[in-house]
Amino acid sequence: MTPDIGVVVPYYDDQRGLDLLLAALDQQDCAGSFEVVVADDGSPEAPTVGEHPFAVRVVRQADAGFRAAAARNLGAAHTDAPVLCFLDGDTLPTPGYLGALAAVVAAGDERGVLAVGRRRHAELSGHAPEDVVRWLAGEPVDVTTLPDPQWLARGYAETDDLASADAGGFRLVISAVLACDAELFARVGGFDEDFVGYGGEDWELGHRAWLAGAALRHVPGAVAWHDGPDAGGRAPDHLAKTVETLRVASRVAAPGARHPGLVWPHPAVSVELDDTGCDPAAVLACCADLLAVPDVRVHLRSGECTTTPGWPISDPRVVVGPEPAATAARRAWHVRVTRPVLLDVDVHALCARGEAAYDDALVVTETRSRALGLPPPPSRSGTGVLRDLPTRVSLEGLWGWGDPSAP
Repeated sequence: MTPDIGVVVPYYDDQRGLDLLLAALDQQDCAGSFEVVVADDGSPEAPTVGEHPFAVRVVRQADAGFRAAAARNLGAAHTDAPVLCFLDGDTLPTPGYLGALAAVVAAGDERGVLAVGRRRHAELSGHAPEDVVRWLAGEPVDVTTLPDPQWLARGYAETDDLASADAGGFRLVISAVLACDAELFARVGGFDEDFVGYGGEDWELGHRAWLAGAALRHVPGAVAWHDGPDAGGRAPDHLAKTVETLRVASRVAAPGARHPGLVWPHPAVSVELDDTGCDPAAVLACCADLLAVPDVRVHLRSGECTTTPGWPISDPRVVVGPEPAATAARRAWHVRVTRPVLLDVDVHALCARGEAAYDDALVVTETRSRALGLPPPPSRSGTGVLRDLPTRVSLEGLWGWGDPSAP
């Protein structure tokens, strides 16, 4: 029989921690059934799991560095449960944890829910396993609790437990206490396995799921305890944090996630320009106008103009062919341009006005709005927004040397 919940536990060489986690799961009082998949990230020896009132299995991948993202995907692939709960090996759930998270996920619509439990912190390593288990169940044990991260508490309060989160809500998604419906997880492609090393893969997944139309939710009643302090309470590793930040910035096109002055693999705004049969000078003028602000990339439909001698092929922001699926899943906005035009406002200001179709030349759409199935963009006049270019364009004229329409 297919269980209601699949609990995926990424693991590496911590038998005591796994024993504690499984013992904590023995106490779950959720209404539905669940199974556990321990995804071993290349430990020297496979873990043992013992006997439990739920099904539990171990799946393994080779040791190729810290690959928690790949391990979670591996575990998710080995359960058919409709709800997935990801629980880190050093994070111990209280008895009502699974039930509280699964109920929120199950209450979502067809676009899915990404739910985050409440991760708390305590000093547990000095206690006998049986005492820790009793303490999780609410019995009196002298355990030292540690402060909750204030940035998380503040973020959840400001977003009504993520119900009103915007594009920046991804920073409040924590994979140690994460749950979602399996359909959503499959639709967005799971965790990005290019994340090797600690941190960031949960933020990236959270942002991609939000763009795909998923609802984000924080579930305060789903409490799990992390053994030890939050990252803010540990000795800082400046280099590791820099690497994590760069990994996120390369994939998350959201305010505050990156410096827009640099060129990133996936832009905030992706432009599709139909250059078929167009004057190369007009195409170049349009591209230059679109790229006058950062974090934009132009995809030329035909690329005929790029064979023109002198075309600036060194500019990585102009490419031939459709945008890759990985970019379509990560950019915030898409702009379709049916013929070369000039803009009276920059692309970011244009997107800030919202979705719209301007005359028959330019259509602006928002990735999340399209995923939510909202009505098509309204038609608006292009007056004051865009200008048509002549059939033949003088670049010298456009750039200040003469008549722009001169042949």
